[in-house]
Amino acid sequence: MHMLCTRCELSFKKEIHFCPYCGSPLQAICSSCGRAIEHPAHFCPGCGASLDISYSQQPNTIGVSKGSITFQRMNRKPYFWYSMGASVALSLVTKFCEKMIEHTASSTAFWMGVIICVVACCIFTCFSVWLTIRRSHDLGKSAWFAVLGFIPIVSLYFFFKKGTTGFNPYGPDPLKHSV
Repeated sequence: MHMLCTRCELSFKKEIHFCPYCGSPLQAICSSCGRAIEHPAHFCPGCGASLDISYSQQPNTIGVSKGSITFQRMNRKPYFWYSMGASVALSLVTKFCEKMIEHTASSTAFWMGVIICVVACCIFTCFSVWLTIRRSHDLGKSAWFAVLGFIPIVSLYFFFKKGTTGFNPYGPDPLKHSV
């Protein structure tokens, strides 16, 4: 037996009464035949299958959220636009630093340009890794799969591969579960 959200159609393998994502009430569903269970029972009234009534209190998701940074799923479109926006921003910052370094006689301005460029590259790298981890989670893969994003041709996989449909271990489908 599992619990199904009546609004966003997410499935949970634990005894909870409300969806943790949208707050809607959950409906008990028989895992064998898919019939809704109206009352607490030990056997399904539709197919007679034994209903597992011992539930884990652990969540069925391993997505991590710390403050405003989340490592849950991200589909292709936001991944593409965030990646392109970050690339354009990095290009502008490095071009600014290049002009700063090029047209200065002062060693202070030179080193300031170098430091700004290095900091911008570090921020861009962290942001890119964060995006790729979220995209890996949408594909149903672990964060280690994001290492493939550093291989130029293979990184195209993250832009074009459709994410898993429905709920996966990293959270709800971002296409079905939009706020």
